[in-house]
Amino acid sequence: MTVQVDVEKADKAPVEQAAATELFVRGWKLDDTIMGVLTDCLPTLTALHTLDLWNVGLTDATMTTLAAIVTRCRPLRTLVLDANPVPSQCYHLFLQVTAAIQATGAAG
Repeated sequence: MTVQVDVEKADKAPVEQAAATELFVRGWKLDDTIMGVLTDCLPTLTALHTLDLWNVGLTDATMTTLAAIVTRCRPLRTLVLDANPVPSQCYHLFLQVTAAIQATGAAG
């Protein structure tokens, strides 16, 4: 079981100004308590672009919670959910319509 956080900071910036850019969680069971912590913490990480949750025991309920969390993580570009056999395969929760669809037609 591991948790790894990668951070970046400007060359001469103090360590307090470092920003978490990647979070890797491997082999931990993400239960409701941990999901509550992630709900509060992840959206505040303004530079987080990668979230890798390998073999964390995701369930239908935690997938729903995770989908709500990642919609609040604006800079997030990469979400890895490998080795999480979710019974309902509800990966569609992570797909959003990001642009309005406009239908146009020509009058004949």
